Amino acid sequence: MQRQGVQVREFSEPEELASGTALASYRLTAFEAEPFRLSLTEIRAEDTTLHLGRATPCLGFVAISPGSLVLHIPLENADSLVLNGAPWEPRSFGLYGAGAELLRANPRPSGFAALGLPADAAGALLEVPAGSGLPGPGACAPVRASPGAWDRAVRVVRAAGEAAAAPETFDAEQPRRA
Repeated sequence: MQRQGVQVREFSEPEELASGTALASYRLTAFEAEPFRLSLTEIRAEDTTLHLGRATPCLGFVAISPGSLVLHIPLENADSLVLNGAPWEPRSFGLYGAGAELLRANPRPSGFAALGLPADAAGALLEVPAGSGLPGPGACAPVRASPGAWDRAVRVVRAAGEAAAAPETFDAEQPRRA
C-alpha cells in the first residue's frame, strides 16, 4: 500500500528484500522455527526516511546506502537482540555511516525503527555536540541515550507509526499559505 510519503510493505520471503530500500541493502535469513515475515512502513520527507518494522526471528546483514547515515532504534524484544556480535544494551542506538555493515540477530519477534539522513546534513539534524562526531563512511558507533532522551525518541517514532497507519494523515491536501 502506498500513499503520498508513506509506503507499507509486507514480505514473506527474505529474498523479496534483495533489491533493498532507500536506506540499505539486506540479506536476511529466517530462523527455522517459523515462517519469515517482515512488515515495513517507510515514511519519506524529502531526503529523510523513517523505517518502522516488525520481523519474525531472523538473522540480518544490512549494508547502509551511499550518502546516508542511519540511526537504528530497537523497539520490541530488544533484550534478546544481538548487534554486530554484541548483546544490545538498554537505551542504545546504533549510528551507521554510508557503507557501514550491520549484523542483526534476534531469536524473538522484534520491532525496530531506522532513521535515514543525508550524511552531509546528519550532524546538524541530530544536534551532535561539538567534538562528538558522527561515524564516517563504513563506520558505526553505538550511542547510549539518557532515559529521558530514549523515552522521547521512542515516543516520536511510535507517534510517526500511528500517523502513518491513519490514511487521512498523508492523503489530506497541504494547507495553503496566504
